[in-house]
Amino acid sequence: MTELSDDIYKEEFAKFLETYPTKVIRSNGRSDFLKEGTKEIRKLYLKFIQDKQTTPENLQLAIQYYVKTYSDNGNMSYMKTLKNWLSQEIWKDVLKYKENIKSSGGDKIVDYGGKIE
Repeated sequence: MTELSDDIYKEEFAKFLETYPTKVIRSNGRSDFLKEGTKEIRKLYLKFIQDKQTTPENLQLAIQYYVKTYSDNGNMSYMKTLKNWLSQEIWKDVLKYKENIKSSGGDKIVDYGGKIE
């Protein structure tokens, strides 16, 4: 069954994997590869789809939003590895956040004039 699912979602998984950055420089200067453990990543990806927890389209939307948010804010050094992003089910939080933003009228950034020190 897994082989069949793997074949069915091959293109979707390739697009999903391609969306995530390969490498990031952490704030301490260390380089980390974000896509290590591709077999485990694929298993997790297929598990969520087979268990009907989500769809490939929702996973793609979540990963695109997550990557865009971190790259737009200049915080790519804090991104999780893709395996952790899936295993910790961060995609659920991203989809919930995205839905809350949508229902509240948009992804607007408000500048209240304060600053964090």
